[in-house]
Amino acid sequence: MIKQIILVALGGALGAVARYCCTIWLPKSAALGSVFWVNAFGCLLIGLIMGLITKNVVHEQWQLSLKLLLVTGFCGGFTTFSTFTYEGLQFLQEQRYFSFLWFSFASLITGFIATVVGIYVSKFL
Repeated sequence: MIKQIILVALGGALGAVARYCCTIWLPKSAALGSVFWVNAFGCLLIGLIMGLITKNVVHEQWQLSLKLLLVTGFCGGFTTFSTFTYEGLQFLQEQRYFSFLWFSFASLITGFIATVVGIYVSKFL
């Protein structure tokens, strides 16, 4: 269990640093902003990593370690949007279309509402 936590922590730290560097290096005046590009790249990255891990059947323990380090850790620290899209894609691949729509809609709406509530509550703290 400790090894798994260390892998996630290491990957998450590297992903967070990579995200910070992207926000510095990407132009602030870009029409879509740096968050858009970080999210898009994170989605590409999680797709590549998961595709390569599942395509190249490696020892099960190595597969778990790579997922924890690169997917849960790095991609999670870089952008949670990549995880959101990957989980949504799993619903589509399982032909669970209603679950996909509900998951997507509920995640976006709940995220916006939670952010608004957080900003509102912070005014009283």
